Amino acid sequence: TFSIPVEWNEKKVYIHFGAVKSAFYIWINGKMVVYSQGSKLPAEFDLSKFINVGENNISLEVYRWSDGSFLEDQDFWRLSGIERDVYLYSREDIQIKDYFSSCDLDSSFKNGIFDLNVKLQSYRNKNFNGDLHIILKDNNKTIYDSSSKINLVRFDSSNINFKTYITDVKKWSAELPNLYNLQIQLKDKKGLVIESISKMVGFRNIQINNSQLLINGQPIIIKGVNRHEHDFKTGHVVSRESMIQDIKIMKTNNINA
Repeated sequence: TFSIPVEWNEKKVYIHFGAVKSAFYIWINGKMVVYSQGSKLPAEFDLSKFINVGENNISLEVYRWSDGSFLEDQDFWRLSGIERDVYLYSREDIQIKDYFSSCDLDSSFKNGIFDLNVKLQSYRNKNFNGDLHIILKDNNKTIYDSSSKINLVRFDSSNINFKTYITDVKKWSAELPNLYNLQIQLKDKKGLVIESISKMVGFRNIQINNSQLLINGQPIIIKGVNRHEHDFKTGHVVSRESMIQDIKIMKTNNINA
């Protein structure tokens, strides 16, 4: 059982499953909601039509085998169950539906080309006017700040693009993993923030030239291993400490992929 607060009554409510192997059905308050499979990708579902304010019941029926098992037929230990976090969250009916940031370098590998595309989605039965505000920071220093007006028709979507040129950018590499903080803010016409996303991004250029892989213009030799999310005690439920231990072992042995 779980409880929905009154404040979520007018909002969209979603459930997130980080990984469930190999397939599952969900019931909310005795009603079947959805079937899902694909155990190494997050599965998210809108529960707004199925839940009530106050106490609710969720039931899962998890299947060890499905046709997805054959698509995931790798050389790993065959375990099943809920392997990653499960949580509920709520969002307004005007949302940042998706975004994609491309942080490339120019031909000199000194300057950055920042290209961001943001998709907005309205689930509201009336038009929406507001602003989309973008900030790119180097620690606490703002290096890019831009806004775009939004006029979104009810139940419609819109794509907004931001593009700029940043001189003398700090490049990302495995040895010097410089990152910038990208902030995307959706505001209403009064300037109140409806939704905000913060993400670390890095500027780098990856290309193949004369059969040689280049990172920021420098030749790279791939030294890779096959790694599975596996812990000798907890199976496919992997802790942060276990991930860091794997990374240290790989770094010690000059593994970069």
